[in-house]
Amino acid sequence: MVELFFVYNEFEESKNLWNLFLSEQSEKNWQNYVNSLEKSFTNFKDLSKGTKLENLFKAYQNEKRIDPLLIFIRESRNTIHHSAKSLIVYEQGDLADSLPFEMSMTFEDGKTIDLSNRPMYYLNPILSTLIDKNGKPVLPPAYHQGIALKNPKSLLEVGQKALEYYTKMYEDVKVKNK
Repeated sequence: MVELFFVYNEFEESKNLWNLFLSEQSEKNWQNYVNSLEKSFTNFKDLSKGTKLENLFKAYQNEKRIDPLLIFIRESRNTIHHSAKSLIVYEQGDLADSLPFEMSMTFEDGKTIDLSNRPMYYLNPILSTLIDKNGKPVLPPAYHQGIALKNPKSLLEVGQKALEYYTKMYEDVKVKNK
């Protein structure tokens, strides 16, 4: 039996970071989540070398090389470490019903603008196009395991699918490691 404490420990951290991201959808929380997922896989790679789990690791590694969602997660991690590019951009969302407070701006010259009656929109975080190490664009994934995603730019859908994939992978590891 291969000791996989660091793999499972890091994956548990990934799940905690996913829950944190769900409560506050920020760039930093997304980066931490992606980083932790990929770190768990790196730990799996390191600990599986020369063991009965090496073939299972290679099978998952091969899938990660061809699946658009898994490629995007890997390239997100690479972008975090090797680029200043943001992983998230914001698009205009739905019109806000009303501002919960009165709002105005006063400028240095004393002029005031009332913003209370202006339309305000929610901002929706979406995945941005990344650039790989060869300078090629990596679009947010349209597919995962041959199935089309409903909203390829959705952090929620891509993040949830990645979590489901890693969960299944580590369940397979536990079975094979008995």
